[in-house]
Amino acid sequence: MRFASSLIMLVAIVLAGCSGRTPPPNPAAAGGEAAPVQSTAVEQVAKQPPAPPPSRHAALREGIDGWLKLASTCQKRWFAKVDPAKLDKWELPVDVPSMEDDCDKLVFDFEALSKENLLKGPELDSLFGRMAMVTDLYTHLALRCRKVGVKDRVPFKQMIAGLRDRLGAEVEAVANEGAAVLALDDDMLVRDVSGQAMMDRALGALGRVKSDMDEWIVKPRKEVGPVFKYSLKVSGRLAAGASEALAADASLPEKFRMSASALSKAWTVVSDFYAGDYLAEEEAKSDFLQKSVVKAFIAYDKALASFRKAGGHP
Repeated sequence: MRFASSLIMLVAIVLAGCSGRTPPPNPAAAGGEAAPVQSTAVEQVAKQPPAPPPSRHAALREGIDGWLKLASTCQKRWFAKVDPAKLDKWELPVDVPSMEDDCDKLVFDFEALSKENLLKGPELDSLFGRMAMVTDLYTHLALRCRKVGVKDRVPFKQMIAGLRDRLGAEVEAVANEGAAVLALDDDMLVRDVSGQAMMDRALGALGRVKSDMDEWIVKPRKEVGPVFKYSLKVSGRLAAGASEALAADASLPEKFRMSASALSKAWTVVSDFYAGDYLAEEEAKSDFLQKSVVKAFIAYDKALASFRKAGGHP
């Protein structure tokens, strides 16, 4: 018994010695340097640059970006696949109803965007002009692709192929221009122009009225085709904005400002007429309206030349 008790006491002493081992010294507690602490996720986030503030024109940017993406999607899915040779088999060159289901949003969204944002900046105006051309070419292509029973098919197929290829080129061009416009900061995207920049912008809008009419009204009507109604709307509004800007500049000769206003009014009447759903009985007005634009353009051109000759140099 005495041996057993001694053995038990010996084991207890050994266990007590093991449990009483002291931990390794803490350098910080002894006044030494603590080991470096790993950067936390919070510290890493704090070192990142702050996010840029939201754009003041976020809705406009999103609208344009969405329109550009839809145009590119429609180009790949539908426009590029138009095959005029299918007319020889009495088939549509493309599934027009399905294409319109997917792509008619181009028309509605363009009208909404341009209505709210034209005349807000030179780059935006240029972009909306190109978007209008894409919209016009798309509607023209869809209309022509519905005509299966054409007798003289060779020139008609060439016309459809030409529209398809021109539309494809315009979609690519509008994508490039749109990317450049969306890259502008807010102050450059939407801004007023004055001085020489305003004059250049106004002269550009008014100076193209006659050529726009010839290209988008006169020529298509001779070819018994649809006019470029969306491009006409943009051109008419830009001309109106130009004449208003010139009228507000009292330093310009009155005759020049009046001629610009007269040209703008004549062009607005014509562009609105052809951009609307005019009836066949209204066709009698067309020649008179076009002549009024030509007459106003000649008067404007003379007034501009006189202004320049007097040293105005706008």
